Amino acid sequence: LLAAVERRAGGRVSAADIAAAAGLDLQETRRALLVLARLVGADLQVASDGELFFVFGEDVKRRLRRASLRARAGEAWDTASVPLFWLLRASFGVALLSSLTIAVTAIAALMASSSKSDSDSGRGGSSLTMLPYNMWGPHPLDIFYYSRYRPTPEGELGFLQSCFSLLFGDGDPNADFRRRSLAAAAALI
Repeated sequence: LLAAVERRAGGRVSAADIAAAAGLDLQETRRALLVLARLVGADLQVASDGELFFVFGEDVKRRLRRASLRARAGEAWDTASVPLFWLLRASFGVALLSSLTIAVTAIAALMASSSKSDSDSGRGGSSLTMLPYNMWGPHPLDIFYYSRYRPTPEGELGFLQSCFSLLFGDGDPNADFRRRSLAAAAALI
């Protein structure tokens, strides 16, 4: 089919001409020519008697190869885009938490150095106890000693949970979809 179209490159061809030149079925040739015309961007013309003509232009193989490469690149992007965007969101979350950790560490170091200079000057006291440790949730060593950590009320998220909820969503939004759809159908009936 492609060889027959290339032999008549630059001119108008009909499905009957190509079917006769290639020795194919007329309906099959018409369908194949429509697909080829869509892929290479050929012009379609209709004669006064209703016959459909295809104008392919020059270098059909090169244009078909370009369309094939474009389709393969699109498929590769569709395959790679999902993990790439997940990595982008995950790296943003990691960068956010890292910068927050660096900022808290810097503030703690500044407060420790200022409390050290305060104790040297005779004022005394430690300002490290002013840090909001409960903001981060329970301390990992809470199993060894008593702490005054108060769990968050039901339905309220902590700081880290809020960050992850903002970045990655709140779990499966369709977890109880069947129950909700059946309840909506029952309400409608």
